[in-house]
Amino acid sequence: MLITAAFELNRPYIAEYLCINKDKPMLHCDGKCYLARKLKEAEEKEKKSDKESLKISYQPASVVEKTVLTFPASAIEKHETIDLPFHLPSRPAKIFHPPRA
Repeated sequence: MLITAAFELNRPYIAEYLCINKDKPMLHCDGKCYLARKLKEAEEKEKKSDKESLKISYQPASVVEKTVLTFPASAIEKHETIDLPFHLPSRPAKIFHPPRA
């Protein structure tokens, strides 16, 4: 909208100096080519900024519903112990002391 308003306000200047078709007066372009080019540039710039903003922004996911997890009783009751083939020392060894300066 601002591009169109600026075009209407500056139409004589654009038609005389910025028009691509000023050497072809039979086309009666009067700067409309300049307006079309500026509108296309603005549209491309807007599309590019929309794509970049989509890359930058993200939507954090959140869980709305409560979920209850249930396990069958048979899986909980089957608790087996495993015997390890080694035993840890009852008191710490000397390697756990800080080095002497």
